[in-house]
Amino acid sequence: MASGLTEPGAGSDASMMRTRAELRKDGYVLNGTKCFISNGPIATTMIVFAMADPSKGVKGISAYIVEKEFSKFAIGKLESNLLAPNLSPQKWR
Repeated sequence: MASGLTEPGAGSDASMMRTRAELRKDGYVLNGTKCFISNGPIATTMIVFAMADPSKGVKGISAYIVEKEFSKFAIGKLESNLLAPNLSPQKWR
């Protein structure tokens, strides 16, 4: 299992989160980019944090379980980590 909170440009500051969750007829659609995902290269399931209700600020953030096999799920390039090069951080989009 991996966890996605950190975003490019926002870091781990949840109040600056740009990833959005939109409820549709068949479930939620998440749009955004996460980076520095520990266990990203090997995880098959991830907890993704996304803004469901921007009017509530950080209280509008919810967590969603995402499986790698979802049809619209995309994995970006591996990024090098100067502090711990063996961790293989990864971007999930």
